[in-house]
Amino acid sequence: KDIGIVGGELKFAVVKMRTAMASAAPFARGQEVADLLGAFAAERSAAAPPALGGVLFVGGRTFAGYDLSQELLSGLFSGCAIAVPIAFAVLLVSTRNIILSLYAVFSVGAIVLCVLGFCKSEMDWDLGIGEAIAGVIVIGYSVDYVVHLAHIYCEARHAGIQKREERAAFAVRNMGSTVLAGALTTAGSGAVMFFCFFY
Repeated sequence: KDIGIVGGELKFAVVKMRTAMASAAPFARGQEVADLLGAFAAERSAAAPPALGGVLFVGGRTFAGYDLSQELLSGLFSGCAIAVPIAFAVLLVSTRNIILSLYAVFSVGAIVLCVLGFCKSEMDWDLGIGEAIAGVIVIGYSVDYVVHLAHIYCEARHAGIQKREERAAFAVRNMGSTVLAGALTTAGSGAVMFFCFFY
């Protein structure tokens, strides 16, 4: 199984190794080890005789998970880079108020940072697969809620309300229940995912 002899000739050999890395190591540590082992395999492959054909590093499911985490984190940051300007443009067109649009985009960024900061500071989770997926979802929900409140805040002027405090109260009265209901259903559906820890 570890030695491949085909037609009486040695075609491949498997060299197994054990590392001291924990099987559930955080993404940053696991990626560091994967890069180190990949560089080691590339170095050995370059120094191998031509008849050997090269050295291939296979890390199994653990290292494949780190590759997946890398792609999802890249998607998270790409999502932020795409969502923020688009949200700003949509808010600017719908509210026609650059200051309100800037406040709203700042709120979206603050919400995402607070959620990811909570994951690290309180839960001691490193950025990984779950956190990257949650970050993308949080971007979508935070934009949704902020756009609703910003839009109804501007609509208050058409209802004859001019003072900022009264417009904010109008927005909360007319859209607060919708935003709260959305937050509750989001929290309820997310709470089910906590059972994944027992898998």
